[in-house]
Amino acid sequence: MRIRVFIAILLLTLVFTKCQKELSNDNDTIEPVDNPTKTVVVLPEPITAHLQGNILDENNNPLAGVKITVGSVVTLTNDKGYFRIPNAPLDKKTALVKAERPGYFNGLRAFQATSGTNQVVLKLIKKYLAGSFYSVSGGEVTLLNGTKIIIPSNGIVDAATNADYLGK
Repeated sequence: MRIRVFIAILLLTLVFTKCQKELSNDNDTIEPVDNPTKTVVVLPEPITAHLQGNILDENNNPLAGVKITVGSVVTLTNDKGYFRIPNAPLDKKTALVKAERPGYFNGLRAFQATSGTNQVVLKLIKKYLAGSFYSVSGGEVTLLNGTKIIIPSNGIVDAATNADYLGK
């Protein structure tokens, strides 16, 4: 009887301890994850450093008056599309710059920041309204490059409600 209990305890111990893998953070490396659905959290490493950059349009022309956001700091580009933020709140592993200007799609740039001066270049693409139509009747829109998009009547569905979209 004692041998059976001993064997049962030994088997249970093996089952609960056999597959445990330890992560070591000694040299900032993380072992590969055996389970692709497992989430690995990367902790932020905030630093303060200089950030500068240029904002261009799709034709490489400088864009003035672009709102640049880094953390809680906001500035604007000058007439040459240049901005500079001394002592910007950045993250060593994943710093994020956001560029906004009316009439253009927002631009985002993620990068690994250094303690020196960090340089970024973003290109903003101008918004272009190719056309419009009422979803009930459908319509056709021709893009600048000649591509045509044809939407049949009632061809647009609201994903949240699965109902036909009723609008322009």
